[in-house]
Amino acid sequence: MMYIGELAKLTGASRKAIHHYEALGLIPQPPRKGRYRIYRATDVDLVAMIKCAQSLGFSLKEIAGVTSAAAQTGTLPAEMVLELIERKRQALRQTIDRALAHDRQLVALQADLRHNAGLCSSAA
Repeated sequence: MMYIGELAKLTGASRKAIHHYEALGLIPQPPRKGRYRIYRATDVDLVAMIKCAQSLGFSLKEIAGVTSAAAQTGTLPAEMVLELIERKRQALRQTIDRALAHDRQLVALQADLRHNAGLCSSAA
């Protein structure tokens, strides 16, 4: 059992972020002792997982199902996480493909401009 300050210290999440996760239902509403919220060790795992997922480009909306299932069962739903990771990787590959196609277009435009302007690549 711990207060929000300790949870924040253990996870690197701000108090504001933790409150936000609660408001969105990403972590369960903690029981209270007077005015203070009391967090459990499982909350540390959930908040750490949320922060990790965000650092890898997942939105809070994308991970909501995972955190909900983890909070209910006390374990990480591995199949759900694997599926989410695969979808993120597919989206990333599509972004990379679009960026590479864009780069090829820029290279072609650059070559056209150099050729039409009488420039050679060594003068650029």
